[in-house]
Amino acid sequence: YGGRVHVIQSEFFEIGGNLTGVSDLAGTVRDSIMQFDNLTYTSDVKLKYEMDKFELGLMGEFGSSNYSFKSEKNKRRNASYDDYFYDAGLRGAYKPGNFIIGVDGSYREVGAQFSSPGAQTRRINDYAQSSTFDQMNNNTTIRSQTLFDRLSNDQLYNQSIQPILKPFLPEYNNLTPYGLATPNRKGFTGNLVIRHKEKFGQLSFTSENLTEMIGEGTSELRKFSGLRGGALINIDRILKIKKAISVTGGYRNEMTSRTGPISVDLNSTIIDAGLTVEVLKSVDLMGGYKTFTGNGNEWVAFRNIYSGLITDYYNYKVNSTEDIVSFGLRYRFSNRSFFTGNYQMITYKNKLETSINQNYNIDQLFLNYTLVF
Repeated sequence: YGGRVHVIQSEFFEIGGNLTGVSDLAGTVRDSIMQFDNLTYTSDVKLKYEMDKFELGLMGEFGSSNYSFKSEKNKRRNASYDDYFYDAGLRGAYKPGNFIIGVDGSYREVGAQFSSPGAQTRRINDYAQSSTFDQMNNNTTIRSQTLFDRLSNDQLYNQSIQPILKPFLPEYNNLTPYGLATPNRKGFTGNLVIRHKEKFGQLSFTSENLTEMIGEGTSELRKFSGLRGGALINIDRILKIKKAISVTGGYRNEMTSRTGPISVDLNSTIIDAGLTVEVLKSVDLMGGYKTFTGNGNEWVAFRNIYSGLITDYYNYKVNSTEDIVSFGLRYRFSNRSFFTGNYQMITYKNKLETSINQNYNIDQLFLNYTLVF
């Protein structure tokens, strides 16, 4: 349950407040003497001032949460804790000629025990088994989840709100695995976006530098850094030709480090590129390439399924690469309806020293009709 109040005072100022709650209902849980409750309160404010070629803004959000779990049968499971978050920053835009340049920077703190199931539920169940080619080595080895599965298999996605933080694969996102509401984080984020008014293209860059607020299993703090960027170039608009031609590219790198006896050193990189060419009216030829590299170690936390508190850690190691090559055709019935035939070639290599061969190739053909409502 929840609600929001939003007040727009003028084009310069607006403020809002939110309340969300997740609770057990009597008769819906196995044990009627167990009770889970979580309440989250947040407020947000925006200030904006526009001039001829400039735009300035101030934005902020802050809030608190309360987590409670009670069991009459086993009081050792009982837990109750509160925590807070805030996120404040400045935003600006400059509009010289045909360009729009947007810049913003913010600082945020999210408490180590901040709990908001609605914001922190992961979209992907990282440890779910893929339903496509789920076994290998003559059905003796379960194939682990990869980037390709996360992009193509909708059965890996969560269908419900998760009351506690669920485990994740750190090589794919260790910086903010639970989004901006990831607990035990503080630091700065900066964004730069450059757009062309005639839609010639767009460039975007984001940099994040975060640390933990308290150490997990040690007094030493993890340090996180992330850099990502993307580009879209509409060649047809630049050359003023009728057939659509666009090029895309992206880059993301994350690094996690911690010194001391329980050290952490994790690095992951994703690079992708794509090309779309309209070869006939409403018929597009598409090609793409994506590569992923993950290397290092991280101490992953085990959490109590009732309280959500950390109970133990294990040293997770990764050294893998993945390459995805894709090409195909798309027929556009309209801007909201199209049919796609796509062929993908996936190469996965696990470079950790193990007794089991975990390297493989997958070739797959997709036929897909999409209708956007």
